Amino acid sequence: GGVSGGLWLDCQLIANVAYYSGGGANSAELRQCELLQNMANWDGGGAVFCTLEGALVEGNLAVYGDGGGAYYCDFVRCTISDNTAGRTGGGANGGTVVSCLVMGNTAYQAGGVAGSELNNSTVVANEANYDVGGMGWSRAINSIIWGNIAPVTSNAFESECSFCATVPLPEGVYDLGGNVDDDPQFVNFAAENFRLLATSPCINAGTNMPWIVGETDLDGRERFSYDIVDMGAYEYLAAAGYAAMGTPIEWLDVYFDGPDWDALELEDPDGDGFLTWEEYVAATDPTDENSLFAISATGRLGSDMTVSFDTAAGRVYTVQGSAGLGAEASWSGVAAPVAGNGSRITVYVPVVGGSCFYRVRVSLP
Repeated sequence: GGVSGGLWLDCQLIANVAYYSGGGANSAELRQCELLQNMANWDGGGAVFCTLEGALVEGNLAVYGDGGGAYYCDFVRCTISDNTAGRTGGGANGGTVVSCLVMGNTAYQAGGVAGSELNNSTVVANEANYDVGGMGWSRAINSIIWGNIAPVTSNAFESECSFCATVPLPEGVYDLGGNVDDDPQFVNFAAENFRLLATSPCINAGTNMPWIVGETDLDGRERFSYDIVDMGAYEYLAAAGYAAMGTPIEWLDVYFDGPDWDALELEDPDGDGFLTWEEYVAATDPTDENSLFAISATGRLGSDMTVSFDTAAGRVYTVQGSAGLGAEASWSGVAAPVAGNGSRITVYVPVVGGSCFYRVRVSLP
């Protein structure tokens, strides 16, 4: 439908249609390209028999066939998302998938991938009407197959797994060893950030295959950051140091690409009224407008005022009072500081004298 053969660099193939197969591309080499909203009546809505590196394959459709995103293609460091297949392999059918994110694809069977070879990839949030949501009839190494949906098996079906994170764990001939069923601990599943938290059991949990030497992850980061490769498309690498206001770069790096960490500290990317460094102190998400610190409720109990608020472990909360507001207001503690525990806390404040305004100061230990 779009192109046939050749080498294509930094190109967009959008809304092309093929009567039979290869809506976007056929037998081509594509680097840093985007295949968007292409369609084939049969196989390979986005591409067929292609090699793709650093590509975005999104929103393509194989109406009656296999491989909504691609059919028998080889992927390296690609994002394959929101594609649909009428039969199997919403994201990809056949071929190899290396250091890729396969996300949000749908199919009748095997919403993510079918009949493919996966290495260091993440297959997540895919859905199928039958059999398996994530990966079917495939082989996966150092990969995460998690959070997929289907009526028979959510994640992996009749697929060989080695050093993978998935649930339930593969059994019998499909268990090639090293697999775990612990939560991979993505940074933010709801926000589609499938990088790993520092506490993830997938860090240093893979097996060092020879081909990985000198390779990079989906973010372009070097593999083997800590001698053993991580599971999934993203290698965890803690950035060292602090920005100007004291925010750890490791924390900033979870949410932002950098490199101007000092400027990022002073921005309000989610528009909730709190700067990034303030969100770090409050232990909230600087990219989620609904994640912010606020007093939840106030009340009166006998001779005490009650001030309630949600807390985070590792933070200290001090209720302060002032007789007035404005630039000249004098704030001071009216109750002993309390340590956060991850739950809602109510502080009782003795009422003395006339009217008083209250606020809560959040600080690091």
